[in-house]
Amino acid sequence: MQPGKPRSVPYQGDHIRQNVVRAVSPQTGELMSLIVDGVDTDVYQFFLDQLAETVPKVEGQRQLLIMDNASWHKAGRINWHYFEPVYLRGYSPDYNPIKRL
Repeated sequence: MQPGKPRSVPYQGDHIRQNVVRAVSPQTGELMSLIVDGVDTDVYQFFLDQLAETVPKVEGQRQLLIMDNASWHKAGRINWHYFEPVYLRGYSPDYNPIKRL
Protein backbone atom coordinates (compact mmCIF):
# COMPACT_ATOMS: atom_id res chain seq x y z
CA MET A 1 0.00 0.00 0.00
CA GLN A 2 1.43 3.33 -1.03
CA PRO A 3 0.58 6.51 0.87
CA GLY A 4 -1.84 8.73 -1.05
CA LYS A 5 -3.10 5.88 -3.27
CA PRO A 6 -6.69 4.69 -2.84
CA ARG A 7 -7.14 1.19 -1.52
CA SER A 8 -8.77 -1.35 -3.76
CA VAL A 9 -10.12 -4.83 -3.27
CA PRO A 10 -9.88 -7.22 -6.20
CA TYR A 11 -13.24 -8.29 -7.59
CA GLN A 12 -13.68 -12.04 -7.45
CA GLY A 13 -16.64 -12.18 -9.84
CA ASP A 14 -19.09 -13.30 -7.18
CA HIS A 15 -22.08 -11.23 -6.18
CA ILE A 16 -23.91 -11.92 -2.96
CA ARG A 17 -27.24 -10.26 -2.44
CA GLN A 18 -29.64 -10.59 0.41
CA ASN A 19 -33.00 -8.94 0.83
CA VAL A 20 -34.65 -7.96 4.06
CA VAL A 21 -38.43 -7.90 4.36
CA ARG A 22 -39.39 -6.07 7.53
CA ALA A 23 -42.08 -4.30 9.49
CA VAL A 24 -41.71 -1.99 12.46
CA SER A 25 -44.26 -0.66 14.91
CA PRO A 26 -43.92 3.11 15.31
CA GLN A 27 -45.53 2.96 18.76
CA THR A 28 -43.27 0.32 20.30
CA GLY A 29 -40.29 0.14 17.97
CA GLU A 30 -40.75 -3.62 17.67
CA LEU A 31 -39.21 -4.96 14.48
CA MET A 32 -39.94 -8.15 12.60
CA SER A 33 -37.70 -9.07 9.71
CA LEU A 34 -37.03 -11.90 7.32
CA ILE A 35 -33.67 -12.19 5.52
CA VAL A 36 -33.95 -13.96 2.18
CA ASP A 37 -31.99 -14.44 -1.04
CA GLY A 38 -34.79 -12.96 -3.12
CA VAL A 39 -38.33 -11.66 -2.75
CA ASP A 40 -41.40 -12.63 -4.73
CA THR A 41 -45.10 -12.93 -3.98
CA ASP A 42 -44.72 -16.27 -2.17
CA VAL A 43 -41.94 -14.98 0.08
CA TYR A 44 -43.91 -11.83 0.84
CA GLN A 45 -47.01 -13.89 1.65
CA PHE A 46 -44.95 -16.01 4.05
CA PHE A 47 -43.78 -12.80 5.74
CA LEU A 48 -47.37 -11.53 6.05
CA ASP A 49 -48.49 -14.86 7.50
CA GLN A 50 -45.72 -14.70 10.13
CA LEU A 51 -46.52 -11.06 10.86
CA ALA A 52 -50.21 -11.88 11.39
CA GLU A 53 -49.24 -14.64 13.84
CA THR A 54 -46.90 -12.32 15.74
CA VAL A 55 -48.82 -9.02 15.80
CA PRO A 56 -52.19 -9.27 17.54
CA LYS A 57 -55.25 -7.80 15.87
CA VAL A 58 -56.56 -4.79 17.78
CA GLU A 59 -60.31 -4.37 17.47
CA GLY A 60 -61.40 -0.89 16.44
CA GLN A 61 -57.88 0.09 15.37
CA ARG A 62 -56.54 0.24 11.81
CA GLN A 63 -53.32 -1.66 11.27
CA LEU A 64 -51.53 -0.16 8.31
CA LEU A 65 -48.61 -1.52 6.32
CA ILE A 66 -46.87 1.33 4.52
CA MET A 67 -44.80 0.09 1.60
CA ASP A 68 -43.34 0.91 -1.77
CA ASN A 69 -44.77 -0.25 -5.08
CA ALA A 70 -42.83 -3.49 -5.51
CA SER A 71 -44.72 -5.92 -7.72
CA TRP A 72 -45.01 -8.52 -4.94
CA HIS A 73 -46.73 -5.92 -2.73
CA LYS A 74 -49.50 -5.58 -5.31
CA ALA A 75 -50.12 -9.17 -6.38
CA GLY A 76 -53.84 -9.89 -6.49
CA ARG A 77 -53.52 -13.13 -4.56
CA ILE A 78 -51.99 -11.59 -1.43
CA ASN A 79 -53.86 -12.38 1.79
CA TRP A 80 -53.47 -9.23 3.89
CA HIS A 81 -55.08 -10.83 6.95
CA TYR A 82 -56.26 -7.81 8.99
CA PHE A 83 -53.59 -5.42 7.74
CA GLU A 84 -54.46 -2.53 5.45
CA PRO A 85 -51.93 -1.87 2.67
CA VAL A 86 -50.94 1.76 2.01
CA TYR A 87 -48.68 2.42 -0.96
CA LEU A 88 -46.19 5.26 -1.21
CA ARG A 89 -45.91 7.37 -4.33
CA GLY A 90 -43.56 5.88 -6.88
CA TYR A 91 -39.84 6.48 -6.41
CA SER A 92 -40.20 8.04 -2.97
CA PRO A 93 -38.00 6.04 -0.57
CA ASP A 94 -37.48 9.13 1.61
CA TYR A 95 -41.11 8.87 2.73
CA ASN A 96 -40.64 5.33 4.01
CA PRO A 97 -38.91 5.52 7.42
CA ILE A 98 -38.13 1.78 7.49
CA LYS A 99 -35.61 2.31 4.68
CA ARG A 100 -33.37 3.96 7.28
CA LEU A 101 -33.25 0.74 9.28
